[in-house]
Amino acid sequence: MIGYTESMDPPARPLTAKRQRFVAEYLIDLNGTQAAIRAGYSPATARAQGSRLLTNVDIQQAVAKGALVQAEKSELNVAWVLDGLRAVVERCMQAVEVTTRDGTGTGEYVFNAAGANKALELIGKHLRMFTERLEVTDRDGEPLGSGAVGLLLDRLEGIADRKALAAADDDVIEGW
Repeated sequence: MIGYTESMDPPARPLTAKRQRFVAEYLIDLNGTQAAIRAGYSPATARAQGSRLLTNVDIQQAVAKGALVQAEKSELNVAWVLDGLRAVVERCMQAVEVTTRDGTGTGEYVFNAAGANKALELIGKHLRMFTERLEVTDRDGEPLGSGAVGLLLDRLEGIADRKALAAADDDVIEGW
């Protein structure tokens, strides 16, 4: 889905009432099939209709604009989420003394490692600290350069072309 900015061109023509309803329903739960059904499309074809509608650029723009309006109304933004995650990390990483029912300390402390790890993981993902990279090596364990990868792709394309030609030849022979 694309993000909305004011500089985007307006739709070539306004959305139909049914498509506007689809956008409104889609913004409820982000489920294209259910949105199509609630907007009045046939349940039998709702999955295909929802998928097709979500590829329409005008609908994508309307959904992006609607999501932006929803976020502004609820005052949710990246800073709010990150502040919440930071608070979770700080709370989870506190060593909290265990107390008895009467409030006296036992000398033991509780630490919520799982909560802290999850919050830190989400923050790290947002900051793209954990991007996985695949290193492709040759038989000797040496990294393949972009030239070697290009050669490999050329070879794979050649194999695919030969298979396509062989399949086409089989079709011609069967058609005789």
